[in-house]
Amino acid sequence: MSIVYSDIAVYLQEMLQDKLPDAEVTIEPDVFGINLLDEVGIRLSAQKNEEIYLGSPDPYRAALEYKVICSVFHPDGVLEAYSKRDTLMEKVTGILKTDRTLGGTVGSTQLGDFDFDYMRNESGFFCAGIITLKVYDIT
Repeated sequence: MSIVYSDIAVYLQEMLQDKLPDAEVTIEPDVFGINLLDEVGIRLSAQKNEEIYLGSPDPYRAALEYKVICSVFHPDGVLEAYSKRDTLMEKVTGILKTDRTLGGTVGSTQLGDFDFDYMRNESGFFCAGIITLKVYDIT
């Protein structure tokens, strides 16, 4: 069995876009922080293989890491942008917890670390929260 990365990304995009109608959800976005809409980007960032014994001649567990990037804009201040980012991240993590096999495309998922970033320009403040989604499957 092989992992179809595009199936995972498309499923994530459709699942998130369906439940986040006010956000733009994209796969492998080029840039962030140029859109005044809330943005959610999905990026494959790593794959690690572990050899495990499952009684098969070629037993590997693939551990993929996707980054789900939640980016928001607020014109008034960084604290307001933080609050808006946190609300979007809370929605996204809640959605990710509802389907741990991503429609059967993988064996299981688990939330990993969160990272944060922000920038300011003449228009206001852009904040991003980056959720690591660990995806496991047997190959």
